[in-house]
Amino acid sequence: MEKLVYNKAFRSAMIALVFFILLSFALIAPPVVSKIQYDNLVANMEPTQATIIDIDLDISVRGPDVQEIYIIYEVDGIVYNRELSTDTGISFEAGTVAAYSIGDTVDIFYNPQNPNEIATPRSVAVGYGFMALGLIVLALVIVGFVAVMKKRRNFLVTQEEYEREKHERKNEKLLSKSGKKIRWQYFNTYIYLQLSLIPAVPVMIMLTELKKGNFDIWSGIAEMAGAIPVLLVMYGILIGPFIILSILNRFCFGKVLAVVDDSTLLLKDREMDINNITEIAYHPKLRSRSESSSCYATFVMQSKNGDTESFDVAHFPLYGLKEIKKRNPNIKLSFDNRIWFLVLCPTIIFSAIGLLFG
Repeated sequence: MEKLVYNKAFRSAMIALVFFILLSFALIAPPVVSKIQYDNLVANMEPTQATIIDIDLDISVRGPDVQEIYIIYEVDGIVYNRELSTDTGISFEAGTVAAYSIGDTVDIFYNPQNPNEIATPRSVAVGYGFMALGLIVLALVIVGFVAVMKKRRNFLVTQEEYEREKHERKNEKLLSKSGKKIRWQYFNTYIYLQLSLIPAVPVMIMLTELKKGNFDIWSGIAEMAGAIPVLLVMYGILIGPFIILSILNRFCFGKVLAVVDDSTLLLKDREMDINNITEIAYHPKLRSRSESSSCYATFVMQSKNGDTESFDVAHFPLYGLKEIKKRNPNIKLSFDNRIWFLVLCPTIIFSAIGLLFG
């Protein structure tokens, strides 16, 4: 019996899963380490309560996560006046959005040897959002891994087939064709998911404020405006490299899926008259009907005798639809109705986080 090996699709899936496992660990590790450091720190401290005497609300400049809250507390008859912050370094040190008023009491820990040195739970609270996001990514990776493992036999090919597939990749026939080249764009689904966080985070902030009893809409808007710089940095770190890679992939490198000229669409296994294409449906999903893929497009063609034929092209990018539409404006473009799940799912999850942890 000839020895079977896993094909390129399976190996690429494994590489992607490893990448997202590392990403989830990168999101989960900082708050976990911070919490461990904090627990070790306060183990040798004494608890007490402090009274808030002043709050710096300059959120338009400083942002809601670094608001300064000033407190007083008493130890052995001595009153201490200072800012509410943890003195000893915590790897993920930051505050949370203030929901306090002057005169409120807060729990703190102080060093019995030096009561002016304190620690506050606010130093680690901001990390839980990243931890939740990391756990969501990890859960999706586990689901993907189980799905791939269940279908792993479908990825087995003979060594000869694997070498032929490898040879075809190296000698891509579409590269030699003239016309507009449509390239496979990486990480499209990941980018869509990240972009869907843009409405999700403000909704979470607003629900958090409402749960805390802050029904001042303008105040909530101010909180979100102050969070914009933080959100931009977060989006830049998480999504920036993938957007850059996707742009470079579109113009510089990557597998060519199709070549379009004024009248013809040339795919790897077929050539068609663009005027015969009646509809293209775009599916930004995690799986197509034919194979695992990040996104795919369904083409509907009409033959000369009036019959229709439909087929999927895996990994087909959005800009490819635009290029085809320019050649034949009569083509109907549509999107999978379940695209709303991709857009709304992060908003629903973050809304729940806002209600639970607000």
